[in-house]
Amino acid sequence: MESGEVEHLLVVPLHNHPEFVEPCALLLNDEWKKSLQTRIEMLEKSSDNLPLSIILVEKASDGTLVRVVGHARLLSVPGRPEGCFLEAVVIDKACRGKGYGRLLMEGAENHARRKGFSEMYLSAQDARTFYEKLGYEYCSPVATVATAGLFASWYNSSLMEKLLSGIATANQNIVSLLGDNGDNVNHALVESVPEPPLNGPPPPPPPPGPPPRTAAQNTKGTVHYMRKHL
Repeated sequence: MESGEVEHLLVVPLHNHPEFVEPCALLLNDEWKKSLQTRIEMLEKSSDNLPLSIILVEKASDGTLVRVVGHARLLSVPGRPEGCFLEAVVIDKACRGKGYGRLLMEGAENHARRKGFSEMYLSAQDARTFYEKLGYEYCSPVATVATAGLFASWYNSSLMEKLLSGIATANQNIVSLLGDNGDNVNHALVESVPEPPLNGPPPPPPPPGPPPRTAAQNTKGTVHYMRKHL
């Protein structure tokens, strides 16, 4: 019996149930919009070696798995072999408020323990209280294999070379446009600007600033990194 079974619910690896890849992609897209094909390709990368997508599914009375209602993904954390990162945690909107999120988290943590991880990291915005109740504490930011890979891909590409080349071309075009008369053109532009009157009216006062933000407003939407010892 797989981890997380409680009556009619199971927490299982997605790659063991490929029939739920597309429904899972639709569930994720209902929360965070992205190309459906891109989402499916990402989910199909799930494996026992990470990234690992964990899904919460409903089970019929005959044992058949009928519907995916939750998802979470485990990623590697570079430089921290004892830790993994949990992302893309979502519960079907029609199933929220029933304890499904806690069940999904417990199942994901159990899978992480079985793989030898002793630390679980995640980032949270408005769900920080939920994670705090599960034992997560605030910590410094961590990178995942996914974010590190994106940075390395950008750094090693020719994007920077193209950008610098474009800047150089633009500078050459400006010099060609001004030619030998560049200084004269700049001088003429400066002289054509009228001087302000010496005794003109004072400028109007600046508009009033926004009211002070509350502590809740200052933290709302801010990404916080959290960690739990497993």
